[in-house]
Amino acid sequence: MKMKYLKPFMLGIMIAAVFHLFQVMNCDDGNTVSLNGGSNVSGIDMQKIIAGGNAVEKAFASGDSKKVEEILTDEAKVLYKDELPNLESEDMKSFAKDFEKRTLVTAGSFFAEYGFPFQETTYIVRLLRQADGSYKLARF
Repeated sequence: MKMKYLKPFMLGIMIAAVFHLFQVMNCDDGNTVSLNGGSNVSGIDMQKIIAGGNAVEKAFASGDSKKVEEILTDEAKVLYKDELPNLESEDMKSFAKDFEKRTLVTAGSFFAEYGFPFQETTYIVRLLRQADGSYKLARF
């Protein structure tokens, strides 16, 4: 007789777990902004994110790989150490011109991602917040 109630009990537990899972997936902690799907900017310093994006644009517009290196995170400097000296000045300027059309795709407490059209595709760059609160380029 006890086994008769076990199946409905387990089914009820599984249904409750599924409903709980859907609620957790839709939970917003208030520390992420997605401009494509709404804008909740609590806890995010948008001015510093914008300043970081402007610094990226200015560095690439200069056409100087040394200026680009200055706006990279320490990890990105290691990652791109072999590519930076080989960047063509005109390619960097073209990148900057396209980067002018950027839109903030998503941002969190420690990162921001910009999307923009570049050479017939949508390109995403990621900036990471540094210890001083500024945002530097991590991936491009």
